[in-house]
Amino acid sequence: MKTNYKKELSVEELAALRDEDISDIPELDESFWREARLAEPDRTQPTKVIRLA
Repeated sequence: MKTNYKKELSVEELAALRDEDISDIPELDESFWREARLAEPDRTQPTKVIRLA
């Protein structure tokens, strides 16, 4: 659950928070994994590296 804070939190206050309290990324549920597909880059073309000095 995302919480809006009315003031800036100190380092100690931030350290005391649980990850669940500050993450706005939803948990991956069964429907995500059911519809997930492996995506790989197209390897038919050779990789080109350009080095700039």
